Amino acid sequence: ELLHRQDASPVPTASLLPAGGNQRIIVTAPGAGRAPDVHLFTEDGTFIRSFPAFSDPFKGGVSLAMANFGGIAGQTIVAGELAGGTPQVRTFDINSRPLSSFMAYDEAFHGGVNVAAGDVNGDGKDEIVTGAGPGGGPQVRVFTSTGLPVGGFFAFDQSSRNGVNVAVADLKGDGKNEIVTWQPGGSVVRIYGGRGDLLTSIVMPSRISGITFADADGGSDLVVQFAGTRAAMAAYAADGKRIGEFDSEGKLLPVTGGQHAALRGLLLGSAFKASPVVSLSGVRDTLLRFYAYEPSFRGGVSVVVTH
Repeated sequence: ELLHRQDASPVPTASLLPAGGNQRIIVTAPGAGRAPDVHLFTEDGTFIRSFPAFSDPFKGGVSLAMANFGGIAGQTIVAGELAGGTPQVRTFDINSRPLSSFMAYDEAFHGGVNVAAGDVNGDGKDEIVTGAGPGGGPQVRVFTSTGLPVGGFFAFDQSSRNGVNVAVADLKGDGKNEIVTWQPGGSVVRIYGGRGDLLTSIVMPSRISGITFADADGGSDLVVQFAGTRAAMAAYAADGKRIGEFDSEGKLLPVTGGQHAALRGLLLGSAFKASPVVSLSGVRDTLLRFYAYEPSFRGGVSVVVTH
């Protein structure tokens, strides 16, 4: 049964929910068309609380990340206004108290901002990584938790005005996080080091809808959603080798020559123009599915998890 857990074709938007360990908190944000309320849930989908990431009139959707800024791991929520909004980034503690707010790009820009977080410079603290939304150049910027700029680069041709999406993960298992970039409507993934050095460029078989990561032996693997093939999602190693496929609910499919053993499951949020369904899939079965917002809402949902 699909539950609406509030006292009120999935797209990857968050990292793997780890097996075992302490209780994790699932954090969600709506896509375009709804007030920008962030919702918190327990691991079993029980609603905890809600708070507005931005002022109520804004309904362009919220980009979401989870960060560790040197305290308790995974306890800071990072939010960015999406298309139609300013490039404002806000951070909150897990109890929804505001911590910082800054503009990642010129405040006159109204294409919004995509956010990610991770330690990309090896100082033991996460940085906020941003990508300009549609209408902006493919500029990636790196900030401290308080919005101090500490790096940046153009991930694609500077003349492009499609913006750029960003994600961060340790793909090589060497303790260093990489910055993963792709453009809206594009089919190329470019992976950079924290200083903007290009490490890998991967051409995907079709347009990319979203990217997340699955924990694997020796690092994280890319999980990419794209259209036009029998698999709704596929997993790739950092060198571009395709190592696994998933169906639309995140369940692993057989793949010739692929290696599934290290892929453990996916936490997914539903795509834009879809109901706001959060789905946690194990290697073979769907473990949890629930509505993060009203079932009638068709803007989709972003989801991250404390770690």
